[in-house]
Amino acid sequence: YYNVRGWKDGRPTRGKLEELGLKWLADWLEREGLLPK
Repeated sequence: YYNVRGWKDGRPTRGKLEELGLKWLADWLEREGLLPK
C-alpha cells in the first residue's frame, strides 16, 4: 500500500506532496522536522 502511495513509512515524501500540489505543506513539515528523509 505504501509503495503505491509513494510513501516509505506511512508519511508522504516531499516529492509526493509537491506532485499533489502541496508544496506549502511540504515546506511546513520540513520546518517542523516532520518530513521523512
